[in-house]
Amino acid sequence: MKLRLLINPLARGAYFQQVEEVAKAELIHCFFQGQQIETQHIHEGNLEFMELDLPKDQCEQGQLKPQDLDGLLKLSWVQAIFYVKQIDDSLYLKLEAQNAQFKQSGALVWGSKYRGKTHELVTQLALNLTLASSHTQQKKLSLLDPMAGRGTSLLWAARYGMDAYGVELDPMAVEHFERDVKRQTKLHRIKHSVEQSTSKKGKRKGQGRYIEFKWVDSLTRLTVGDTRQADQYVGAKRFTHLVTDLPYGIQFTGAKGERGPLSIIEAAAKTWFKLLYPGASGAIIFNTLQPKRVNLEQAFIQAGFTCEPFTIPHRMSESIKRDILLIKKPL
Repeated sequence: MKLRLLINPLARGAYFQQVEEVAKAELIHCFFQGQQIETQHIHEGNLEFMELDLPKDQCEQGQLKPQDLDGLLKLSWVQAIFYVKQIDDSLYLKLEAQNAQFKQSGALVWGSKYRGKTHELVTQLALNLTLASSHTQQKKLSLLDPMAGRGTSLLWAARYGMDAYGVELDPMAVEHFERDVKRQTKLHRIKHSVEQSTSKKGKRKGQGRYIEFKWVDSLTRLTVGDTRQADQYVGAKRFTHLVTDLPYGIQFTGAKGERGPLSIIEAAAKTWFKLLYPGASGAIIFNTLQPKRVNLEQAFIQAGFTCEPFTIPHRMSESIKRDILLIKKPL
């Protein structure tokens, strides 16, 4: 069965000239479990598509299985799914689906814009990659973002129905997160409850203060704290997934004065390892200029993780080329 997947125009803003490469890599990893497939990138006027032949074992009576439809729609770049039919000399596209099923409103993720925000599609991409890689025995999925910024990954997790905990050193980022989420829940009448407090492990400079939103299916908590002591802020909680966007070298100076967050990762990785269930996976979004991939991999290997042979480099600006490192805690 031949499909055309309509590429969301926003993907061009997230992945720039590497849209085709990133889209295919996500499709293969998340939908085909790493099995290589043939695809064709097609332009029709101002529209971009990825065309592929779907194996028969993924169809029921010539149609996609409902769970596969939803899985494809949740890929970060897919806007709609069309069936392709050839009748005589004419080609027809039949719209099959265009709305993925999420637990929460997209306004939580897309509602607020600010300088330095990780592109929403990149964060969804990273989360999708971990969902495809994780092999824990836990039924309830949960996410840790140990360098959470203003919580885009946490809000994506809420949309997927996952409990999510974030740790962020900058107290202003947590204040902005609180303000932005409260605004969107009010504007869009999103059912929730709010709790604010300070953990028992709270320290100076406001560390340990948290804001927690409870949704119908999950909870989202962001805590002011040092990622190297992330275990102090989550209690006995353990996680099935980890997603984080490392501070970029042009914005960040490490503890030893060097550009890039490598020294922080080296100090924090063992704590992150402890907070994950066996079989849990993680996606680390990073600037390929700083730190170098080989050094980043080594830091996680020394902490006990394994690194998957997966790479998805794409330029996010003239000065920054972004990639995602997939890590896993062995079973």
